[in-house]
Amino acid sequence: MSKLNFIKTVVLFLFLATGYENLKAQDTFYQYFDGGANDVGSYVSGTSDGGFIITGKTTSFGNGDFDVWLIRTDASGNAMWKKSYGGMADDEGVCVQPAADGGFIVAANSVNPGHFNQGWIFKTNSEGNIDWEYKFGGNDPGDGASFVLPDGDGNYLVSGTIGMRSLVLKLDESGQLVWSQQYFSNNNSTTSSICVIHDTLYAVSGDFEFPAVNGSWYPDLFWIQSNGELVTQITWTDYPGGKTSFVSSCNDGGVLMGGQWNDDKPSLIRIGGQNNYAWEYSFPLSESEGAMMGSVQFDDNTFLTAGDWFSAAMIGINDSGEQLWSKYGRLNNDYIYFTGVQKIDDNHVIFTGYRNEEGYDHDVILVKATRDGSLTGFDNSQRKKSGTFMKSAPNPFSEQTTFTFTLPEAGIVNLTITDISGREIKTIASQNLPQGEHQFIWNGLNDNGEPCAAGTYFATLKLDSGFMQSVKVVKR
Repeated sequence: MSKLNFIKTVVLFLFLATGYENLKAQDTFYQYFDGGANDVGSYVSGTSDGGFIITGKTTSFGNGDFDVWLIRTDASGNAMWKKSYGGMADDEGVCVQPAADGGFIVAANSVNPGHFNQGWIFKTNSEGNIDWEYKFGGNDPGDGASFVLPDGDGNYLVSGTIGMRSLVLKLDESGQLVWSQQYFSNNNSTTSSICVIHDTLYAVSGDFEFPAVNGSWYPDLFWIQSNGELVTQITWTDYPGGKTSFVSSCNDGGVLMGGQWNDDKPSLIRIGGQNNYAWEYSFPLSESEGAMMGSVQFDDNTFLTAGDWFSAAMIGINDSGEQLWSKYGRLNNDYIYFTGVQKIDDNHVIFTGYRNEEGYDHDVILVKATRDGSLTGFDNSQRKKSGTFMKSAPNPFSEQTTFTFTLPEAGIVNLTITDISGREIKTIASQNLPQGEHQFIWNGLNDNGEPCAAGTYFATLKLDSGFMQSVKVVKR
């Protein structure tokens, strides 16, 4: 072999080896961005070149206190550029989305000097330089933006709060106001997120105060048309003190809403495509409080949902509200907490949030995982996994179905059946049970011993620990 051919062979081998390692590294990764002070990621989106854009807040850079931080990365999570935005007071990015021209649209909040927070929407080019900005509010506590969503026609829908009222507004591609609509004039309310159902319908999550003055706050969900007109609203008054984090659209035209309620548990509510109640789920949390912060749905209709109740906390759940798995624990010996999750493809997801080192010295994180929550090279004995909590079989059923669940510890169990309207029709169990597996049979009768009509029902399991799970069952 000539010297030249030998060199070519070595170079080709090194290229192939390096390329293989890079491809393998891109399948899953854990990156963090340490500015030296306090930095937190709030939201992540994919970019047109296969990379990612993160927004959040930083005290490491900028003009003072917190500033909005944007980080653009390549497909492996390596930073391409980082930029901060804001004034002398607190500023924070809460949502970022790619724009049609290759730039980015950012929903943020900033302090209006001498007043309160104001919503701040700004559009950047692909290098992070601001093209235009739009601000609203600043005269009342709680004013601000919560989410921004491109509408597919070059415009942007923004959810937020102004004057303690839920707000949605529409900006055109130049940042000019198209329309602005406040909702629920007789009650205080806020928004947390907005998602598209189809071209002319959107769902908005938030919180609603009832009674109107000095009452409790409850999880709230409402639907609007593309012109801002209110279609319908649902408030869950069973959960005082609840707080929503997000709403995301589902494959059937329904939505999944998540946050923290049911005695401060990370919780979900699923609404079907015809605005029918489907199921509710709460994670069996006892050590600390936490919230569901984001969720994605895959082509087989299963969900991956993540949050901040444990380090790297995520669950898999099917579209009957049954938990398939849960994972949590330290990554690379770091405690990390998720604030957002997006689907990359049907096999991968991307998370952002923060790494908690000491006190308030946080770092922005970017984690790419497979759809089952796995990270190559990071799954170890510190990461824990659990299985399904309750299931029903057979389902659908004709004569009877058996509910099976395992109690991690002894406690009081309530298992009830409700119809599709939420009316309780049968108490299956209400008693103190020991740790271990248990089975209960429902023969399709109501509390009066009468046969229930064929149709859809929900079995809801509640424990005194605060855990709640609902499973859809179909009677033929």
